Amino acid sequence: MEVIQCLFCGHEKLVRRYSGIYDRLHMSQARYEIWQCCLCRSFRVHPLPSPEEIPSLYPEAYAFKKQIGHKFRQLWNNLEWQIFYSPVLGSCVKLISQETGLKKGKILDVGCGSGLRLLKFRQAGFEPEGIDFSEEDVKYVKERLGLKVRAADVEKEDLPPAEYDLIIAYWLLEHVREPEVLVRKTYAALKPGGWVALGIPLADSLVASLFSGRWSQVKEAPRHLGIPSRKGMKILLAKVGFSSISYQPVSSLELAVDIALSLWPAGNFVLTQKKWGVLHRLFTGWLTLLSLPPIALIKTLSFPQSLTVFFGQKPHT
Repeated sequence: MEVIQCLFCGHEKLVRRYSGIYDRLHMSQARYEIWQCCLCRSFRVHPLPSPEEIPSLYPEAYAFKKQIGHKFRQLWNNLEWQIFYSPVLGSCVKLISQETGLKKGKILDVGCGSGLRLLKFRQAGFEPEGIDFSEEDVKYVKERLGLKVRAADVEKEDLPPAEYDLIIAYWLLEHVREPEVLVRKTYAALKPGGWVALGIPLADSLVASLFSGRWSQVKEAPRHLGIPSRKGMKILLAKVGFSSISYQPVSSLELAVDIALSLWPAGNFVLTQKKWGVLHRLFTGWLTLLSLPPIALIKTLSFPQSLTVFFGQKPHT
């Protein structure tokens, strides 16, 4: 009998939470189940796609890029950059600096995508580097943004030891088959006293409970192999050796978009590259504005938010 193990705490008792989950990007025609760990309450997809299958599950344009598509679409993307992406990524830099105390230093973005987060860190005075398995994204970042990035599969390759003051990995941990292996690699690559910042969707958030199988992060199966809980992340980071473990929600605007895309999956960036895509993005923007008051209420009542950043520090000695 197959043993279904939690990807984050390693517990071997899980229960089926959702069935019949389909890929919102339509890269796979299969239906998936979401199982939940009885110990830490994290999610994992079942069955897991094979390593050979995973590359075929990603569209060519998975990450937002300003300069993509026809001329009108590029103008629209630049508008989205000014209204949404730039302030969201700016708040990311501010949050990380506040939580870690770092104002400069050598930073590695694991799974850097189109490099826009790295761009903000460079503007803030950091020395940025990036790594991503997508050769197309790496080429874009090098040619359009002039940043130091390389194409590699971090699940298969080691990172240089004791090299970085800060390692960030936003919206990556839920995509890997062995999160502990990846977190151990980040630990080894940090200088003593260095920090890791991991942006993750949260399985035990209020939004996850309210939307259940319609939550945008669940509908990212089979690319989202696992979605951790707060307890699962604390167990994982402590097991690897991190101290000063804490977590904070991302910006309210980003949280509101998560609700909007749960209500209107057709507004996803990948799905809106074709005709009428801008109309879907406009409707998603309207839903985002409507979602800001509920996000404020969730924060006021101190419920866990759906998108969260976990921090951990490598001991000085």
